[in-house]
Amino acid sequence: MANTLTEQEFLSISDQALRRITHHMGRVHLLSQQPEPSEDMCTVYTTFEGDYQGSLILCMDTDFLLHLTQQVLDAIEVTPQDMEDTAKEFFNVLCGNVSAGLHQNAGLSTRFRIPQFRCGPVSPVPEPCRMLFYTSCRQEGLQLIHYPLPLLKAL
Repeated sequence: MANTLTEQEFLSISDQALRRITHHMGRVHLLSQQPEPSEDMCTVYTTFEGDYQGSLILCMDTDFLLHLTQQVLDAIEVTPQDMEDTAKEFFNVLCGNVSAGLHQNAGLSTRFRIPQFRCGPVSPVPEPCRMLFYTSCRQEGLQLIHYPLPLLKAL
């Protein structure tokens, strides 16, 4: 029988993974701070299945994604497709780290669906959801949203 996991433990695992992956892939240190509101955002999301069922959503300023893509590809000129591919790969690595953390910390066996990407801010996620806010060193905003149930429709 699988162990249980509190929402706070899930958020802690997700927070640590996001900080680690952002620093490793993008060379960016994130601050826990609510950013200025922005409509110029991109969203990537997925649903976890198995011993843990829930959804994880990452909204990021388009400028953050642009800088992340440039860093990952080591290129100044990048296309919108490059940015989408980078967002999905970044989120895939993040979710893989979250899944590993769930197993290490609570013995939960999970998998996640292929990440989905969309331009624009996230549609309102119904309660109960928890949001973690971040600001990069360039004042670009990110929101990591945990929804403790599988999303029934696309955002």
